[in-house]
Amino acid sequence: MKITFQKNKLIEAVGYALSSVSTKNTIPSIQGLLFVTLGSDKCVISSFDLEKGTRIIVDAEVHEGGNCIINAQRFAQIIKMMPESTVELTLNGDVASVESGKSMFEVWTMPATEFPSFPELESEYTFT
Repeated sequence: MKITFQKNKLIEAVGYALSSVSTKNTIPSIQGLLFVTLGSDKCVISSFDLEKGTRIIVDAEVHEGGNCIINAQRFAQIIKMMPESTVELTLNGDVASVESGKSMFEVWTMPATEFPSFPELESEYTFT
């Protein structure tokens, strides 16, 4: 997986997603953000604390598709410190590289299959 984000759009999306990240749970996957590429120009960032969830579609340049879970708090701290206007996320096995300009950080990831499923909601009324 290799994705390039506009830093301001990524910070905004991660900020929204942090509202439904668990900080007091023993399940490591719900303390993270799920990144899933969507075509060649979008990435879905999801968070879910087993009570509420967030799913955000962010414009991005997808060089190579894929998915993974990254610790939400650590990722948020890293991207705020990035110097340039773009942030590149590259997955190499169990490690993700987060790069911008001359700055580079590596963080451990988890497989996307460990992320809990969102509940299926069915209703005659919907919001869009």
